[in-house]
Amino acid sequence: MADNYNENDIASAQSDHDIASAQSDHDIASAQSDHNLTAVSSWDDYGVTIVTEDMNRKYSDCEDMDISKSNANNSYNNILQDSLGNEIINDDNASSGYQSNNDHRSSRPYKNDVYAKRIGDRLRSAKPKVPPKSTYIPPEFEENFSSTIEAGSNFEKYDKIEVIANGIDVPQKISTFQSSGLREIILNNLKNCNYTTPTPIQKYALPIIMNDRDMIASAQTGSGKTAAYILPILNKLLDEPSKLIVDGKHCEPQVLIMSPTRELAIQICELATRLSRDTGIKCELLYGGTATYYQREKVLRGVHILVATPGRLIDFVNRRLITFFSIRYFILDEADRLLDMGFQGDIEQILCHHTMVFTAERTTLMFSATLPENVQYIAKAFLKPDYISVAVGDIGGACKDVTQTILEVKKFDKRNALLSILKETDDCQGTIVFVEEKRQADFLAAILSEYDYPTTSIHGDRLQPQREIALRDFKQKRMKILVATSVASRGLDITGVKMVVNYDLPKTIEEYVHRIGRTGRLGNIGKAISFYDPEKDYPIAFDLAIILKRADQEVPTFLFKFRSKNYKPIKPNMF
Repeated sequence: MADNYNENDIASAQSDHDIASAQSDHDIASAQSDHNLTAVSSWDDYGVTIVTEDMNRKYSDCEDMDISKSNANNSYNNILQDSLGNEIINDDNASSGYQSNNDHRSSRPYKNDVYAKRIGDRLRSAKPKVPPKSTYIPPEFEENFSSTIEAGSNFEKYDKIEVIANGIDVPQKISTFQSSGLREIILNNLKNCNYTTPTPIQKYALPIIMNDRDMIASAQTGSGKTAAYILPILNKLLDEPSKLIVDGKHCEPQVLIMSPTRELAIQICELATRLSRDTGIKCELLYGGTATYYQREKVLRGVHILVATPGRLIDFVNRRLITFFSIRYFILDEADRLLDMGFQGDIEQILCHHTMVFTAERTTLMFSATLPENVQYIAKAFLKPDYISVAVGDIGGACKDVTQTILEVKKFDKRNALLSILKETDDCQGTIVFVEEKRQADFLAAILSEYDYPTTSIHGDRLQPQREIALRDFKQKRMKILVATSVASRGLDITGVKMVVNYDLPKTIEEYVHRIGRTGRLGNIGKAISFYDPEKDYPIAFDLAIILKRADQEVPTFLFKFRSKNYKPIKPNMF
């Protein structure tokens, strides 16, 4: 049939074909040009530019540029699903605000300008989520002197505790607050705080600090370590005042107290505020989770005593809002925690700051209930050569006023075991339940609330106002039970804590000692119950047995059965 065509027809067809081809090439070139102009999206903040390579690719409203594989089930349909499985009609008017995690595609092509706009929206929405700046302003401290713990029935036994003080020319210990040389105004504040007789650590610490000697001290939980260093420091600031630098540009504190947790920092500052009432000494706080501008305004008014957590303090130091030219006293509360691998770098950064006064020009004090040998070795690098070491009672041991019970409970039986304990308890008011995981704290608190036990929780993922409200509700007995992680294990002095339950045992024996130390404080009787899971907790079985034996507690036989690469099996005759 090709022979039936004449040359003119063939030429005409070729001409038409060339014209059509030229038009097609022109359209393609034009489309490519338009595409290159519209499909390039610049991310100015991060200097990232995305250029599309395949212009024939077909995009849908919910395509995720970070995922290369498509969802086969949704490749060629016009119905999309969100993350909850709800159907979304795929039309031109559909919103592109919702970003799915799946790579949904449609067979319907989009115009280049629409595509470019949506890719730009995608890039803008894909920027890293920066947590908003906290605007929380904490309430002012209430001068509630009745919130301090009163001495218990076993307080008189404190005098029988052995105290070892090592060093050159150790000052003589005091016997009463009246004979300590404290000013009358401080003695009045002591009386208002229900302090009548000094504890062993206070009897030794007051004269040591008043003589400007460096000190590293270990004393059991609830023995008054915080007051042991605050009292002599307040007295020295009054007896030997130095000019407070106030220029509205930076702050030069004279006393710096470091705390590993926000809750402990708040408690220290509250006690310092009560004991310094009507003295003119200004105490302020620096800790995370609160409005930076609020704390900046307060410290720039001038501060004698600054209580801080490492993170927020370093932030203010880097902004040149805090300098250390005027430091007279530097204190590490819970020194073992601050000098371990988690905070050691921060403490070294502070002590090695170019504005920090030399070691010989300041008094450095370190306090904790547990001071492992490796921590003591690190601590010596920050102390004067003639520092004094004070050990009250069993170093690293548990308080003997706490009755310890270890129960063998497997993971999935813990909830029922806890409910049984609470049911057998006449009044569960003042119970702290410790767990290892943050999500477990909220979950367990919800479960206990369902069983009509007023419960709240505290952990590191909760916002700062939530943490403070939870702790305040527990202290004021609006909540009977507090479920907590390690943030509440150290230093917290809460009136009326009768029982501690280790729902999950900690990984270290030092943490165990601090946890059960939330009860049995200042001679009061306490109770601690721990769930021992043999599949998970065997690494601390040996240390746990030793702690029990040293505190004159019963050592359960199931602790003898464990096996570990790091420890030898326990034998009953070892004790």
